[in-house]
Amino acid sequence: MGIAINGDFTDDCLLYRNSHIQFINDDLTAKAAAFSPKEGMSTDWDRYTSAEESLIRVGLTKKHGSENFKDPNMFKIFSLKIEDIQMIQGVSSIDFTPINNTPEILGSPNNPSHTDVWFTDVELRVKFAGIAINVPVNIELVNLAVAYSVK
Repeated sequence: MGIAINGDFTDDCLLYRNSHIQFINDDLTAKAAAFSPKEGMSTDWDRYTSAEESLIRVGLTKKHGSENFKDPNMFKIFSLKIEDIQMIQGVSSIDFTPINNTPEILGSPNNPSHTDVWFTDVELRVKFAGIAINVPVNIELVNLAVAYSVK
């Protein structure tokens, strides 16, 4: 049984996954813990965003249970190729699920690129770590955009 696909994905599409630095090895590879299946693994589709825009949204998001915003400097972006995800047995679906609240909610930014990857076996996180590629970003641009937006 194949993976259910909800979206016009091609094999070479990338999904960006942000990860806190606590889940990143010294060599900038992702630890398995960077890939959580809880309520779908949240990613951003490269067709509708850039790695910088994805990280900017992190900086515009409030920390869970807090009024403080996340620090984008504490996160890295990884890319996952759709073709590689489809090779992981146990992934049930990839669903394009854009977030568009009107008006936009402060601390929970709209995301036209939001995509969920669904799997239940936490052991699959090791396979995601094996296919994840660190994406360099222009952190100065990210910090300027976040500073401008949250004022």
